[in-house]
Amino acid sequence: MDDETQVRTGNRQLKEIASTLRGDIAGFALDVLTLSELQFKLFVMEAQEHGRRAVLPTIVLLFAATLGEHASQLHLSQSRF
Repeated sequence: MDDETQVRTGNRQLKEIASTLRGDIAGFALDVLTLSELQFKLFVMEAQEHGRRAVLPTIVLLFAATLGEHASQLHLSQSRF
């Protein structure tokens, strides 16, 4: 009789532990999901910021390349005379 009580108590404790463990695992999974969502939002914000910062240097680089090409063509045409 005493052994039967211990088995029931042990089973109840195992069920409580399993329930607590499931809750802990679910909480951890939710934390991981939330963290990855926040990391993705941070990545998008930083990509937008870097994109805005790259506009002016890109324009200057394209202008300089165009100007350099024009200058070299002008130099070639002047050297023929």
